[in-house]
Amino acid sequence: MPSSSGDRWEDGLFAQESPRDIHDRGYKYLLSSKRTFVQLLRSFVRSAWVADIDETRLERLDKSYVLPDFREKEADLVYRLVIVDQNNDGTPIERIFYVLLEHQSTVDPQMPYRLLVYLLEIWRDHLKNVDPRQVARRNFRLPPIVPIVLYNGRPTWTAPRRFRDLIDADERFGPELVDFEYILIDVHRYRDEELQAVANLMAAVFFIDRVRQPDEIRERLRALVAMLVRLTPDERRAFFHWLATMLRARFQDQARSEELSWFEKAFDRLLGEEEEAMVTNFERVLDEAFRREREQGRRAGLEEGRRVGLEEGRRAGLEEGRRQTARRLLERGLDEALVAEVTELSLEEVRRLRAALRSESGETPPPSDAAGRAD
Repeated sequence: MPSSSGDRWEDGLFAQESPRDIHDRGYKYLLSSKRTFVQLLRSFVRSAWVADIDETRLERLDKSYVLPDFREKEADLVYRLVIVDQNNDGTPIERIFYVLLEHQSTVDPQMPYRLLVYLLEIWRDHLKNVDPRQVARRNFRLPPIVPIVLYNGRPTWTAPRRFRDLIDADERFGPELVDFEYILIDVHRYRDEELQAVANLMAAVFFIDRVRQPDEIRERLRALVAMLVRLTPDERRAFFHWLATMLRARFQDQARSEELSWFEKAFDRLLGEEEEAMVTNFERVLDEAFRREREQGRRAGLEEGRRVGLEEGRRAGLEEGRRQTARRLLERGLDEALVAEVTELSLEEVRRLRAALRSESGETPPPSDAAGRAD
């Protein structure tokens, strides 16, 4: 992990991690770069203070906080920032503030409380480094802390945004109750066109992170080419490393996980190329990788189709056997066109079977995203 003073990524971040940890820590890996963190704020947070951030004055804090139940918990990301304001007499004054960012892949109804605990611990830690005589002054003020939740789960975020919404009968009370509201950055809230227009590292990550099925990867990767051109060489390397690792983690529980190894090989080849060739050859490498994958899938599908089709055909008739074969191949992650070719079913029939499988598993179609930035 890079130090708070550095601005580079370390590939070793994902070593020895479980699949879920890899996914949760992927954003922390990327946002450990100060440049990328500032890009995230400027692209997806609509607040006046964002315009005043000086990237050279950022400091990432590597701290763990002891919570009230005596568990040591590390906040996802805490940055210390400095902005320059003016006193009443026009002289400049530096103001320190913090940004706390928590990444979530699931909805946590207690998120406001979790954030409050972190806020208190950050303030407690800040006060340890302030002269007690200064703290005792009437004009002493605590530094602002801006809490942000970065959410990339599929279900709609339903957790309360304001702290007082966790309080019983809060409507009976006025401003005397503790209250704050956090900023929510919801990956699925943004339209593809918005992300393609932003076209920085985090926009590219959001664009790919919406993938939930292996057969969605191809189209999105091809659409990435125009975005990759606008990334710096270091950003492209960080992105390819994140992409190869995250795809394997996301799909490793599916039967097709072994077949996704060609992604890692393809990206390893790209990382060995000169920077200009890396982007130029991106589509060529993808074409080659997809061709190998399709050929492997065809062979596996034909073999599986013959085996399963004969077995199912004997029990339920040839047509039903084909449907059962198609269902199993879809469950293994093969794309619809290949399943239709192997089973000799129509593409429309295969798509109906795909929809039925998603319905049985409780998976809902992707919701239409509302435009706009996090408030």
